[in-house]
Amino acid sequence: VCWCGWGRTLEIGFETWAARYRGIVFEDCDLIHNNHAALSVHLGGPAIVEDITFRRIRIEYDASEMESVFQHGRDAKGECPAPWSGNWLDVGNCRMELDYVQGGMSYFRDADVAGEPYGTFEHLTVEDIGIAVESGAVQPGFAIYAVPGSSLGAISVSNVRVNGLPLPPLALDTMK
Repeated sequence: VCWCGWGRTLEIGFETWAARYRGIVFEDCDLIHNNHAALSVHLGGPAIVEDITFRRIRIEYDASEMESVFQHGRDAKGECPAPWSGNWLDVGNCRMELDYVQGGMSYFRDADVAGEPYGTFEHLTVEDIGIAVESGAVQPGFAIYAVPGSSLGAISVSNVRVNGLPLPPLALDTMK
């Protein structure tokens, strides 16, 4: 059971700096609170990522979900109007570069650079996903994106249901 109040709930993320990630399976999970993305492959390092699977996962969205707010200073004020739902699936790549260092902390930014070999995978499988959206909640979406000049690899999505109804097939070939 996972609760994520800020960020991505189940993720292979920016920190992909090893040579290879292989055979990772997220299976039989209940995601009861999500924000940016419930299921995410968000690659920022040069690793080759092979055979990632999200299987038999139940995702819940309720009307009390609120969008994340970045606070840029101690006195900054922000509003979080509900309802909000992030993406149930978010897949993409970019190059992560050091932006600045302050107080001993490193801050990174996305640097989408055409032709960079960052963020590639061989195969992603998403199957048997149940999404429950409470009345009054925002319908979650999906995002699949690749840095210009790069590609992501094969993505297989099957048996995704929203409130018990099948989700239409995703037009994955048009998203690259």
